[in-house]
Amino acid sequence: MPEIQSLALCLSPREIADFLPGPLLGECRGLAHTAHAVDTPGLGARAFAHWLLALDPDVIVAGWSIPVLPDVLPVRLRCLCYRAGSIKRMVRREHLERGLIVSNWGRSISRTMAEGALLLALAALRRAGYWVPAMHRDGAWKNGVTETASLFGRRVGLHGFGNVARELIRLLRSSALRGLPDVTLFPHLAGPTSDRRRDAGALGRRNLRAYVRGEPLESVVGAAEFDSAA
Repeated sequence: MPEIQSLALCLSPREIADFLPGPLLGECRGLAHTAHAVDTPGLGARAFAHWLLALDPDVIVAGWSIPVLPDVLPVRLRCLCYRAGSIKRMVRREHLERGLIVSNWGRSISRTMAEGALLLALAALRRAGYWVPAMHRDGAWKNGVTETASLFGRRVGLHGFGNVARELIRLLRSSALRGLPDVTLFPHLAGPTSDRRRDAGALGRRNLRAYVRGEPLESVVGAAEFDSAA
């Protein structure tokens, strides 16, 4: 069965506090013979590559702050447990083709994503985008003519934009949609709330245990998922 001789924790202090609070960090460390942490924010790709190649870990646990992986990976590296979403920023498709197993937060964020979708649906139906600035800036109150709607008898769908998401974000930065009273805009915060990022950390812990037992991992990112990701 596989063992984790060396575990690399490539997370910032905030990421550790959010994703691996309480006993989660110790439990992840306890699955490896040795565990080494690096404070990744501000660490350039070259310095990170030097540290990683010198450590030669079996498994990496990482968050948003991990730099780009070097083209030539450490000899023993077999698995990357990424605690966030898209891996395209730090992993190349060739890494997957060479056998690197990469998992992300997968369905562990489904509840908070659904919560974000519900927030937007209710904000649109009750015209929160109109009323928030109208009340704060203009002192408005009910005008007696504003049309609103409810969710009764309706359905809410949650859809991923994939590669369209980046272009949509660029569009909104300079779009005429900004400032319109009937348009509700929300930042890129529909994923896990700060208090629920531990769910992604718990998934990572399960994957580390599965790896040690030689069992399949959850939320593995294959070539097809990689190609369709933003």
